[in-house]
Amino acid sequence: MKKSKKSIFLLIIILLSISSLTFGNSQFLSIVQRVCASYQLKMEYSMMSLLELPNGNQELTITMNSTRNNFDKSLLVGYYAAGKAIQKTNFNIESVIIIVNIEYKSVMQIISSVKKEDVLDYSSNKIDYSDFMKKVTYL
Repeated sequence: MKKSKKSIFLLIIILLSISSLTFGNSQFLSIVQRVCASYQLKMEYSMMSLLELPNGNQELTITMNSTRNNFDKSLLVGYYAAGKAIQKTNFNIESVIIIVNIEYKSVMQIISSVKKEDVLDYSSNKIDYSDFMKKVTYL
């Protein structure tokens, strides 16, 4: 009887921790989605993912669609939205990767990455967009 109570208690703890992680991810991604929507960029949950790294940190990957003339706006808004979400949720994000699919005759991709500190500086208006773009690493 004691053993079954312990196993049920352990199962409840595991389920609660999984649901809190899922809710936290959903909250984080919904902030990104709302910021992008305010700049008239369509964003869906399926276009974002949080990857757990071996060191315990996370990496945010956002995939955005753009026309050939607006890819820079997509990059800047994506990083800004990620920074706002990091500020509001205090997630342990190590870096942010943005993949922009540019539709012109065929689909081309721009893949870029920035460290968390730079994203936070940009979203807090500590650095302007031209200084921020110098910190972006293109993969």
